[in-house]
Amino acid sequence: MTLANPSPGLPSPSLETGRTAPTVRDESPLARARRRAMSAFPALLVVAFLLLPWPLMDKLRAIGSTVCMLRPSHSYFLAGQQLPLEARTQGIYAGLLLGLGYLLLRRAGATRRPSRLMMVVLGGFVASMAFDGLNSTAYDVGLPYLYAPTNFLRLVTGLLAGAALAPALLYLLSISLWDEGQLRPVIGGVGELAGLVLVEALFLVAIVFGPGWLLYPISLITAGGVVVAFFVVTLAVVVSLARDRWSRPLLINVALLFTVAELGVLVAYKLWFHQCPVPM
Repeated sequence: MTLANPSPGLPSPSLETGRTAPTVRDESPLARARRRAMSAFPALLVVAFLLLPWPLMDKLRAIGSTVCMLRPSHSYFLAGQQLPLEARTQGIYAGLLLGLGYLLLRRAGATRRPSRLMMVVLGGFVASMAFDGLNSTAYDVGLPYLYAPTNFLRLVTGLLAGAALAPALLYLLSISLWDEGQLRPVIGGVGELAGLVLVEALFLVAIVFGPGWLLYPISLITAGGVVVAFFVVTLAVVVSLARDRWSRPLLINVALLFTVAELGVLVAYKLWFHQCPVPM
């Protein structure tokens, strides 16, 4: 039997649930234009960065100057050019970006903390970087030290620290972008940790033994790690303040704007007040 619609001007009720079926509304031209503009905004920022009238390596080193002093003696060189960050900070931020990418492919949306054993191992990675950093600082300022520091050790311990921090960044990203995070750890067992360390080891080999043509890929990953770290933390703050009022694309774009502003202010501070050796 066919049910008549008692109100011709209203949507008919669902026969299965008894609820009114939702009315589909066409997207207005203004809403469509706004959505497209928000989708294109990240790409426009990248294009604007590339169009800035300075050599690409100088711009990448300017990003690196926000988190380190860019001392040549503490840095690696490829194709005769200094990489965008010093060895230790390069390891931290490149390792963080590579680790985050690796974990996103396997555990996007994960929000649970790792096992206690895994947290101890990751804590050991960070502790190794801190220990080597203290020893290196003691060497630089003339205090007693245990061993002569090297850029290789700075890079290795930095990469380990970056790998250890990647799960924390994944957690922040998951609670910011997913309404309901997945109830699984941000990093799994020994096999997943081994894969993460392998990714970091391959990057280490590329820096230490790689040919000159790897200059730009390595530099983009390194400087990109700085940008991503700033962005994820900024996004978490923006989402915590305005999740219920703004759409997700707007939250992302606002976080991108704040990230650009943060990095811009830090670059200006380094250049004008500390005269950091960033050729621009």
